[in-house]
Amino acid sequence: MIIKNVGFVYFLFTLFFSAKAISVDSIFKAPVGSIYSLEYNPTYTGANVLKLKLSNVPDKSCATLATQLAGQYFEVLVNNQYVPFTPPASGTTWNRNTVVADKTAALCKSGKDNTIVVNHFVYPKTYALYQSGGDIVHSSGGSAEKENLIKVSYEIYRKTMQTRENHQLSIK
Repeated sequence: MIIKNVGFVYFLFTLFFSAKAISVDSIFKAPVGSIYSLEYNPTYTGANVLKLKLSNVPDKSCATLATQLAGQYFEVLVNNQYVPFTPPASGTTWNRNTVVADKTAALCKSGKDNTIVVNHFVYPKTYALYQSGGDIVHSSGGSAEKENLIKVSYEIYRKTMQTRENHQLSIK
């Protein structure tokens, strides 16, 4: 499903990269000639995953950009290969590991024919709508529509978290 609403895409893009894209290092200035696309990633069924694809990335920008993105986002692929990380501290540690920069550079081809894909799990902010015991916070009017929306949002969140955990265990 490709997102067609330009305003919504801009909002998602700024939300997705927050201040990082506008920061001093300006990581998106290098591949000026690149083609950008933003869509939902259908690979992760039931989860809320955005896929940012950068095509025609020059080799001079590829390794630096991929390394920076991999250090900030859940999953980064260069030319259909995962950006390599050092092993986790233990078998169950899933905090962001260290990117292996020299191996990342080896994934980039010479010329302007590199593709970088960033997959980012978007978590709906549903936690504020629940009490500490897990019960739904009811609206004062008892709106059934609101409660249904909360349940649907929480289910997307739950599936997203479960999908992410299963995916991380599978590429261990």
